[in-house]
Amino acid sequence: MTSSAVVVGIATFKRPGLLKELLESLRDQQDAESFDVLVVDNDPECSARQTVEEFAARSPLTVRYLVEGRPGIAAARNKVLEHSQTYDRLLIIDDDEVAGHRWIASSLEGLDTTGATMVHGEVRYAYPQGTPRWITEGGYFINPVLPNEAELPFAATNNLAIDLVKMRALGNFRFDDQLGLAGGSDLLFTGTVHAAGGVIKWWPAASVTEIVPPERVKPRWVLTRAIRAGESQANSSLLRGRPSFALRLSLMLYAITRLVGGAGLAAVGLLTANQGRCGTGLRHVLRGVGFIRAILGYRVQEYQRRDTD
Repeated sequence: MTSSAVVVGIATFKRPGLLKELLESLRDQQDAESFDVLVVDNDPECSARQTVEEFAARSPLTVRYLVEGRPGIAAARNKVLEHSQTYDRLLIIDDDEVAGHRWIASSLEGLDTTGATMVHGEVRYAYPQGTPRWITEGGYFINPVLPNEAELPFAATNNLAIDLVKMRALGNFRFDDQLGLAGGSDLLFTGTVHAAGGVIKWWPAASVTEIVPPERVKPRWVLTRAIRAGESQANSSLLRGRPSFALRLSLMLYAITRLVGGAGLAAVGLLTANQGRCGTGLRHVLRGVGFIRAILGYRVQEYQRRDTD
């Protein structure tokens, strides 16, 4: 038996400092009903154990710590799913984020109000000082601008509330290990649930803040991320079923549209000295490149580890 019908699931890998901030933000939740916390450490050396155990010792929350030694974020996310079977609702948040003061309450309100299978909340970004404007204004991190309760065909799991009762009624879903090191297993997972009849809604009131470290605003990382975002979106379509020629053609046409439109926007940005437009145009070009790479079977291994090289 659980002490709560709600569990917060966190997959973590070698981020004890950021994980501590996240856990503290969960302890300080306002207007929240009872909830438990499940931390899955994807590090076989258990680097998060001390952080979690110290937090659990001084917190009124029920906190569980598990280790998933298989490399890849998909394996860690699947362990979260496996150990959430006795709960009715699962709230997933990344280990480099801080939950807003009413994140729990707002996420559950989103599920109740919309009646959706899943609701995706807003992610805000705290950039390090000196981050270039072409990054902050180019849309490399920010959420799309959507109306409240807009329906989504897929969603990331960096801030996702799931009605597990409704999802179980649609089938037994898992994160795809093929994308464990490349990323995008969350888009494929949520897209598959949506294709099975699940409803995903945009609920920005459930907000979290991602702490962007300095190494993630370096041009190489940012540009690689843009390519990977395109790959992830294309792969979520290609891996949901048997990819047909028509599907590949439509993805290729979309990629070409991104390439041409992005190049034009970047050129306008250069001519007008507008860093935001330059950054946005370049992002569109790189996402188009990502689509083409996915169609050709290539993947950026964003979560590749040194010990698996």
